[in-house]
Order: sequence, then structure tokens, then C-alpha cells
Amino acid sequence: MAALIADVLPRLRELDIVLASTSPRRAEILRAMGLPFTQRAPPFEEALEHRRFASPAHYVAANAWGKALSILAEPAEPAEHGEKTGRGTVIVASDTVVALHLDDVASGQGGEAATAGPTTRGISADAAAAPATASAAAGADDAAPAATAAAGAEDAATSASWMEGFPMCGLARSAEAGGGSDAHRGAWVVLEKPGSADRAVEMLKALRGKSHFVFTAVAVAFRGQGSDGASLAEESLAAAATALGLGERLPGWEGASSAGPGLCLGTTTVPAAVMEGSPAAHTTVAAAGGAGGGGSAGGAGCCVCVQSSRVEFVNFSDAAAEAYAAGGEPLDKAGGYAVQGAGGSLVRSLEGDFHAVMGLPMALTAAMLRPAAAQAGGRGCGGE
Repeated sequence: MAALIADVLPRLRELDIVLASTSPRRAEILRAMGLPFTQRAPPFEEALEHRRFASPAHYVAANAWGKALSILAEPAEPAEHGEKTGRGTVIVASDTVVALHLDDVASGQGGEAATAGPTTRGISADAAAAPATASAAAGADDAAPAATAAAGAEDAATSASWMEGFPMCGLARSAEAGGGSDAHRGAWVVLEKPGSADRAVEMLKALRGKSHFVFTAVAVAFRGQGSDGASLAEESLAAAATALGLGERLPGWEGASSAGPGLCLGTTTVPAAVMEGSPAAHTTVAAAGGAGGGGSAGGAGCCVCVQSSRVEFVNFSDAAAEAYAAGGEPLDKAGGYAVQGAGGSLVRSLEGDFHAVMGLPMALTAAMLRPAAAQAGGRGCGGE
């Protein structure tokens, strides 16, 4: 049972809660919160273009929005889905990605991590190459620093080769920085579910020995019998702010590189990319009540928050990565590892929310659900 909602849990249990996911991990977390729910696969097509988003946070927020709204747009079917007549419906959707800031990719995957030389974390290939040239010209006394910098540049070039197969966010903002070492400032390499052992090994090699971010968005949609879903969505954000210190609204955010782990960002406005990036998005958003104000038509409303966590991996060998991937656990996990499973042994440290890395932040979800108790507690629903 989630202690944060223990006082309103009886009322929340009167609601029809739908988890817009078939993930057993997210179901496990929601079940641990003490909430009864049904699972439904969202019909939302996850085909949004990564490069259109300023950061991975914006990307996961749009996907979570799309999943929640796609369920919200479907007609209620009490007989089939067990929805409680006369009570409100709450839809919980989530999306998770692992992301590497491009500056950090310079440390790359240049051979066996356990025996690799010094890296140049946070230094681009251009910046790493420049000191090498200067040091070589200065004489033999500077040979060691030059070799180190050159090795860093080689690692960065190696990283660039594998990066070509992965999507990126923040490229539009990076282009504004111009050329040279600042050309990709603000850009992120996004690692989603690998789907194959070879792809998982690539991801694991990219992550080993350094830190990465995990971005998880939670969208909560409200639909009640005459209740004001838009107001509930705003209250949901306020409850998250009270519990977790909600950051500025997502559309104005400049990217996760300026924020620390655990920062939550929220909005009740449907991201434009949800409307523009999916064939069914216009229909979905229209059915949910439009693009502004959380979608208030028909008593519906929706909001989204994003939780970021920083995870640092230990160094491990190619053989370890290959054996782990061959076991199958990484194939359907963002970033190619399961923090709650055997992949947890790869983690040196975790700053943020463990359950967010797992796929659904428990504290954030509980905080966002608190206002929904009003749907069962009498406001517009004929309750107490």
C-alpha cells in the first residue's frame, strides 16, 4: 500500500482505474500501491519523431499523453472492462527512455571498459583533439597528455559510429549553437527497448562506466460522471508540486541538462507533437476535449509529469554484456537493462527514483492520483 494515499485509498478503490500499459513491471508497482485496476493496451501509435523534441523529457511526456488520450477517447464499456457505474474513471499511462547527453558519449565504448585508458567525459571530439595537437607541438614533456587527449578523441569517434543507429533529441536546439565543439550541446542519444541481443550489447557498452539519465513520464486522465476533469488535472499537478516540488511547466523547459535528478515537470496542455506526430492524434485529442486546458470536454481532463533519475554504471567486460543480453532480460527494457532484475548488478549508484527507473514512479503516481478521490468522494459523482 502506498502510504502517500493511505488516507484516501478507500475512495480511490471505488474508481475504475485503467493502466494504459501491458507492462508487468508497471502493473506490479500499481498493485503494490494497493489499487485495483484493469490493464488495457493503448491504441496510440508510438511513432513520434525524436528529433522534433527539445529533450527526452518532452519526448516521453508526449508519448505518455498519447497513450492516456487514446484510452480516454475510447467509449466506456462497463460490461467488458468492469468500469464502476456512476463512478469516475482514471487512466494512468507512462513512458520511459534512457538517454545519454552527447557530451558524455565522448567516453564511448572503446574496447573492454575494465582495461580502457582515461576517458574525456563531457568533452567533444573536437575539444579532445585540439589539446592533442597543442601538446605534441610543445615537446616530449607533454607527450603523455597528448596521448591521453588523442585516445579521448578516438573514443569519441568510435562512439559516433554506433550513435548513427540511435535516435536523438535536442538536435534543433543544438543547431542553434553553431559548429565546433558546441555543435551538439543540448543533444541527447535516446536508448529505448533494444529488441535484440546485439542491440542490447551496443547499449550496455555505451552506458558502462559512466552516468546516464532515465526519463519517465506519468500521464493521468480523468473522466467522471459530470465531474470537472480539467480542474482535477490541475489539482493533480498541484498535488505533485506539494509532494515532490514540481518544476516549471514542461513547454517552457530548456532541457534536462539544466535540471537535477528527481525534478518533476508538468502540464495540462496537450503537446503539439501528439497532435502532429501520429496519424490518429487529431481524432484522439478531439475526442478527449481539444488541445488546451487539459481536454475538458465531456468532463474529461489530463495532465502529465516527468521524473528524471541519474544512474551510474560500473565498468564491465564485453563478455559480461554479451552474456547478460543473451539471457533475454534486456530485450524489452529501455536502455537494455532491468534495474529490478539481474541488471541491477550493473548499477554503481542511483540518484532519483528507483521505481521511475523501473517504469512507474510510485511517489509521483500516488501524488497525482490523490485528487481523483474526489470523484468517488462526492464531487460531481453522486457520492458522499
